[in-house]
Amino acid sequence: GVSKNAPPELEKKFVTRLIHTLD
Repeated sequence: GVSKNAPPELEKKFVTRLIHTLD
């Protein structure tokens, strides 16, 4: 994730975006 302080929702959004970008 982005940072350990980031909320789970933000983490999910970031990860999903990253996956979509790689896809």
